[in-house]
Amino acid sequence: MKLTNAELTARDAHIEALNTAHAAMLEAIRAYNAALSAATSFAESVSSERREEWDGRSERWQDSDAGQNAATLVEDWEGFAETEEVDEPENAAETMTELTVDSTDL
Repeated sequence: MKLTNAELTARDAHIEALNTAHAAMLEAIRAYNAALSAATSFAESVSSERREEWDGRSERWQDSDAGQNAATLVEDWEGFAETEEVDEPENAAETMTELTVDSTDL
């Protein structure tokens, strides 16, 4: 068995569409990861400054409602700084390209 010429043409069109979409997705992911890196640096700076400010306050203040609210703010910003980048996915076009098109080739 083997794919017809029409099926091979359709397969090639799908591979081209997948490659185009994959390239656009990689560009978007890289832009997102760059923006995330900048935002993470900002969040680390904010959380570090606020942590120092919180640590510099008295234990009494830290235990107060205001201190606990401030601790929550600091922890929220520290949590954002742990946001992970998006991994770049495999290109399905490569898998489709490797599919058998003629069983006599096996």
